[in-house]
Amino acid sequence: MGLMLGCELARRGVSHRIVESKPAREVYCKALGVAPRSMEIFDQLGVLDEVRARGFHFRSMNLVVPGQPVRTTPTQSEELPYGYFCLAQPDTEVVLEEYWSRFGGRIQRGQAVTGLQQDAEGVSAQTESGEELRARYLVGCDGAHSTVRKLLQAPFEGARFPMTFLLGDVRLNWDKPPRDNWQFVQLENGELRNVVTVIANPTGPNRYRISAAIPDDFECPEHPPLDLLKEVLGPALPPGTEISDLRWSSRYNISHRIAGFYRKGRVFLAGDAAHIHPPIGGLGMNTGLQDAHNLGWKLAGVTQGYLSEKVLESYQAERLPVGHQVVEVTAARMERATGGQSEVHEPAHFDSQLFIRYQPNILVADQGAPVGERLPTISGLKRPHVRGEVRTAELFRDGRFKLMLDSSLGWNGSSQTSLGRHLTCYQVCAEQEGAQMHNAFWDSQGDWRKHFGIRAVLVRPDGVIGWLGDDQKELQTWLNQIV
Repeated sequence: MGLMLGCELARRGVSHRIVESKPAREVYCKALGVAPRSMEIFDQLGVLDEVRARGFHFRSMNLVVPGQPVRTTPTQSEELPYGYFCLAQPDTEVVLEEYWSRFGGRIQRGQAVTGLQQDAEGVSAQTESGEELRARYLVGCDGAHSTVRKLLQAPFEGARFPMTFLLGDVRLNWDKPPRDNWQFVQLENGELRNVVTVIANPTGPNRYRISAAIPDDFECPEHPPLDLLKEVLGPALPPGTEISDLRWSSRYNISHRIAGFYRKGRVFLAGDAAHIHPPIGGLGMNTGLQDAHNLGWKLAGVTQGYLSEKVLESYQAERLPVGHQVVEVTAARMERATGGQSEVHEPAHFDSQLFIRYQPNILVADQGAPVGERLPTISGLKRPHVRGEVRTAELFRDGRFKLMLDSSLGWNGSSQTSLGRHLTCYQVCAEQEGAQMHNAFWDSQGDWRKHFGIRAVLVRPDGVIGWLGDDQKELQTWLNQIV
């Protein structure tokens, strides 16, 4: 989370430091799944190719119950602009750190924060080495046991699920195709005994992350040896499967908790410091990355003086409800998986995190959908004399606001003045001949006008629609409240 925040600040020229308590990057593959919305953010940063070179797209989830046909659910959907991707967490960190280092970033490792104080001008933080750091703002991206959250005395309400899990990063020698995920149900006398989950791992041939629940009273070390994993997990796997080459293992518990607030004065919480929940759906790392992405450009705009400090109120207003929903949905899934049968409404493609809609706030006009939603993927936008379509994610590589004008509006562009060089204005033309001017697109399939009509669309640097309409003075009034 800290690296994503650092990337957003660095590419906008904001001075900052990342202080990390661990002396080196962990090699353990704690998170594997990358949601489509996170893939879109990587695309906006311009590192999508680097991400794809290090992993692969999942193919399916397969449920195996003795005596029944295998139930296969395709993981990908043609409705989504990006697929679900498998990338080991250390590789995610490498990609972000390499991008961040292009701007001169370097992590200050082995420095745990032990105290903080804030005043009207900024925040002072103390580290265990005795160093005192001073900044205008501080963001705690320091995990489930966050020191920053504790120093803020933020509530972290929720509970632990009454079960223990085993997890191992292993090699499986079997006849199953790669890039598929599996759940093997183990029955004993017709009763459920165990469910073993096997997730494909891109870090080597036939590597998987394998896990299952065990009774709380089951004696097991914190890092179970290979023989114990074979004993507990092996009987549920297909006959002849060999488990070998254990890289790391863990005995762990799962909780669902969320911070009572994401901001207190000049201090913010993001990622696991703000919310923890069951890993079902792979939403933990993704939700944290999107917290940091949401906050980074806002902090940059405020510190550089072109956004009002009031826009920082939108971070909690937007991300706290998302955190609540993720915790609620994953906790209900966990209850169902363990027999509690808890139900909760899940929006379509919930795990993609593409279809979040932020409610009205200082950065989201009170206009109804699609305002507050991410800019959808638009087909058929073309530049004059350039082959191929423009992908909307590419428009946000410069980190600026975007004003997309239907050329029929005939605006004179004066609405750009309040954001100055931090806003780029584009004309969207219904006819190819009209798209000859600078920063103009031809809506070759009519998809843009189908979505938005003859209106202007103000899109935030994170790709979220902030305002939509055809009244230039109304737009200027809205912009004046955020600058």
